[in-house]
Amino acid sequence: MLSRLAIIAPNAWPAIDPRGGRRVGGMETFAWGLARGLACIESLDVSLLVRTTRRIDARKINGVTIAAVREPLRQWRYEVAERVSRVDGFPWVRVHRWDASLAWQIPALAIARCVRRRTPAQQFALAVEQLEADAILALGVGAESAAALQVARRRGSKGLLWLRSNADIEPRFFEQSEYRNIYGVTSDHCRTCLELADQVICQTKWQQRRLKELAHIESTVIRNPVDLEKWRSQSSWEQREHVLWIGRYDRHHKRPLACLDAARQLPHIPFVMIVNRGDDTVEQEVRRQVPPNVRLINYVPHDQLVNYFTKSRLFLSTGTAEHEGFPNVLLEAAASSTPIVSMQDFDDFLAQSGAGTWVNDDPPALASELQSLWTDQHRWNECSAAGRRYVEQHHRRDSTYQAFAELLHRICQSTSSQSSPADPEPRSL
Repeated sequence: MLSRLAIIAPNAWPAIDPRGGRRVGGMETFAWGLARGLACIESLDVSLLVRTTRRIDARKINGVTIAAVREPLRQWRYEVAERVSRVDGFPWVRVHRWDASLAWQIPALAIARCVRRRTPAQQFALAVEQLEADAILALGVGAESAAALQVARRRGSKGLLWLRSNADIEPRFFEQSEYRNIYGVTSDHCRTCLELADQVICQTKWQQRRLKELAHIESTVIRNPVDLEKWRSQSSWEQREHVLWIGRYDRHHKRPLACLDAARQLPHIPFVMIVNRGDDTVEQEVRRQVPPNVRLINYVPHDQLVNYFTKSRLFLSTGTAEHEGFPNVLLEAAASSTPIVSMQDFDDFLAQSGAGTWVNDDPPALASELQSLWTDQHRWNECSAAGRRYVEQHHRRDSTYQAFAELLHRICQSTSSQSSPADPEPRSL
């Protein structure tokens, strides 16, 4: 029996078509990879709902039906949201980081809000309504995911939620009814997603335990996948020339300034930092402080990153588990036989795989471990081989996609849903 699955991934269009923008991270590449992988399974008919700034016709790409919600001012909204927050009372906004473009972006957005017939959220919900699907998969908690799961419940489709970040189950979502995180996700968004999902999927055992503790919800763990052939590297220790860091300009998530601190302590080791747009203030700090042994690269398309891993002796991770889920870039490093030095060990990946080492947020130890793995060829070879071996055993794409497909079929074939569509009764949080 053919199951129709709609995947909700508002920001994934640039991962499909690079002309759609440069804001492509782990969530976006995962969504597009998942859609393509599931489309190869004969029993599934897969569609992907995205947002775009220009009109695109519905089409099939790599077996996936692409549906799009056009939002011409989306980029402006994103830029303004990074610099401005709303407040009660005149002047109704607080500017955190001034930019000259705000002088015309804010009035333009205010006018658009007055004349539009539907809010962006309403437009998105309408697009979800128009999808023909037996099941709707929302990636991460948020306004769009909540709207999609509400549609699924209302019309009797199955609703699935796949957590994509540890921030999706931030404790304050459960402790504070009015909490809003830095990305605009509210306690109400989180609770709605969890209450309406017929099945919650976690990336990691840590997320599964935390969800059980905070919300008393049972879930299934499906590990992130990696393309083993794409990321395969035959480069030896001698052929690898630098330490690689990948992320964006921010202060608390990827933490590029922590990479600079390590690089300053190791002036004899070349570093390559591939940094996407983010916090303008942090970008200015990084550019002012960048030492001579660091090469900054603004943007690299995801399918070209393999060329940088092939030349990297080490991969440096300075991200925080508080904000990240399980970073796919760690799998890509391990798959390319590149040992990892990390501030934190996400879900005990390094402890279990032997793919590298971690320092529990200790900056001096970070520089010391980088120095050790950079010069110790025997240890490097051990980590290189162990990481590749581990992802081959535990993170194969076909295994991930098949595990999800089997879960989906069980849910779609079940005769009883979590509650009746006509009289929804959300689970207690």
